[in-house]
Amino acid sequence: KQWYQRRVRGYVLVNKENAISINNSLTAKNYKLPVICKSRIAQGAMGHDMSIILNEKGLEEARTNSVIVPFIDHDAVLYKVFVCGDDFNVVTRPSITLSKLVNNDTQINIYNFHSDTVSKVTNDSTQVQEDLCKDADMSPLDGEYMQLIPQWVKIMRSVLKLSLFGFDIIIESKTKKPFVIDINYFPGYDGFKNFHEILSDMLYQAAVSQ
Repeated sequence: KQWYQRRVRGYVLVNKENAISINNSLTAKNYKLPVICKSRIAQGAMGHDMSIILNEKGLEEARTNSVIVPFIDHDAVLYKVFVCGDDFNVVTRPSITLSKLVNNDTQINIYNFHSDTVSKVTNDSTQVQEDLCKDADMSPLDGEYMQLIPQWVKIMRSVLKLSLFGFDIIIESKTKKPFVIDINYFPGYDGFKNFHEILSDMLYQAAVSQ
């Protein structure tokens, strides 16, 4: 299956628009609620501030200087791929699933969270976030998806001109198709076995090849 075909799902920028204009922009792109709203700032703590906007009322609370993208339900699991030169490692992390969020409190219009807290290895997030994540299947990424990653890593290394980066993968609940939802420059590498040895070897090989 050619799941690695490059597809850009687009986004909606939020500057000073009101809820009506945001909703019109979503409709123009054929987006359906819920959606993800995230800061345009990619670095620091603010880069992890996100919101799931569940309905039109929630659009009124959309932060300015942010980006809205479609929400893809993914059974409360994401896979972080850490790349170090020619090596990569895939770590399973908890996430948030839409069905549990709606069942938790059907009255909420928007759910704010910090993505770095939700996806910690220890899953020591707030009680609500634990409730949303605790039943997730934290098994390793299935082999049929793992087969795609070397090609994705090769493409990204070529395009980004980077040797140290990471990206996040989710598997859509209904279609079981994989999506790359984020790319990170020099991530934390938590869970990457023997990372320091692999990094030292990569730096050594880079130095001697000059």
